[in-house]
Amino acid sequence: SSLCRAVSHRWRESQFMRLLGGAFWLGADSSAFMGMSSCAKSLQGQYSGKFDYVCDVTVPWLHHKRSTGEWADATPPKGTGCHSYVFLQGDEPDCEVGSACPACKRPEGTPVQTVKVQGGSCDAC
Repeated sequence: SSLCRAVSHRWRESQFMRLLGGAFWLGADSSAFMGMSSCAKSLQGQYSGKFDYVCDVTVPWLHHKRSTGEWADATPPKGTGCHSYVFLQGDEPDCEVGSACPACKRPEGTPVQTVKVQGGSCDAC
């Protein structure tokens, strides 16, 4: 089951990359392959108020769902600019944490906090 989930996750990442035409690569373990450097920053604990999910709205990606308790670190690659990670209240999108999520492009929830992270360095931006 965990092997199937890992394969499914990688397949979704590759499909998302094809949609973007290879402009971005959103996996820290794959950044060296594309000649890009990446960093990792935990989003857990970046906001202590009430929220239901966290989206990267710069490159639509789901980073947290309160219902599952799962988190995925921010891993913005160098050259992709400043990423906005938005903490939202409302119905969680129908996506898996750590995966591309079209609903994160324009989330329907109410934004309660935004954390901005620079691609490649994970510095605030």
